[in-house]
Amino acid sequence: MNSVDIFIFSKDRACQLDLCIRSIKEKMPFVNNIYCLYKSSNELSAENYFKVFSQYDIVCIQETDFESDVKDIVRMRIGSEYIMCMTDDDVFINDVSKEEFDMLISEYKEDVLSLSMRMNPTTNFCYPAIGENQNMIPPQFIESDKFLKWNWTLNSCASDWGYPMCLNEHVYKKSYFWEMIKYLKFIHPNALEGELNNKKRDINKSYMISFKQSKLFNCMQNFVKPGGGTVYKDYSVENLNTIYMSGKRISTKNIYGMVKQQCHGQIDFEYEEY
Repeated sequence: MNSVDIFIFSKDRACQLDLCIRSIKEKMPFVNNIYCLYKSSNELSAENYFKVFSQYDIVCIQETDFESDVKDIVRMRIGSEYIMCMTDDDVFINDVSKEEFDMLISEYKEDVLSLSMRMNPTTNFCYPAIGENQNMIPPQFIESDKFLKWNWTLNSCASDWGYPMCLNEHVYKKSYFWEMIKYLKFIHPNALEGELNNKKRDINKSYMISFKQSKLFNCMQNFVKPGGGTVYKDYSVENLNTIYMSGKRISTKNIYGMVKQQCHGQIDFEYEEY
């Protein structure tokens, strides 16, 4: 009942992917299957992916043609009723029990477009936005006792409260997700998310739901550009790959249980041997 598969997108970030997968296994252990579509640009990246995939029981697919790969995985491989997409820099920060997941899924009615795993009632800052758009006002909730429900159409599209078609940290009905993407054209995750958001107001589903506690956080330590290369924050992809190859991984000690008023941001990474 209410089975869910996770679909991860990854490019050159094996060290962060290790953290992502580890957090899924520890914080949401009832997930049926984890699928990872990955791409490496150099030998070090490829070797690190091999190290990751040898440690975890997941289905790994090397990217050949992004659009075809995504559509094949969603249509042919994912067998659960629900799909949650993630990127390799996502991490679970709080536990998700099967009971509370089933409770929230039961509220996934026909008027709901997506289930967010990243919001909480105090979320008021959008890290990726620019200038004054970074400050968000939480919406008026229709339901706020056991879970949150709000009308995303009444919120700015620059706000996480008004952004229902996120390609990471959101849960969708697999059958509905497939219907949304099967005719779309896209060459990378950002393009797919853009196409999905172009369609959102054509869909008669005005609500989003979430837990009252943020379950996921996006660690924006670096950004892999769709056309190649990276935008560096404090942690370059190359440095993290070198650290991972040396036998150290990102620790969860200062990540699990953290309280944030935003969905994205930077964390001071600590490392441990594996």
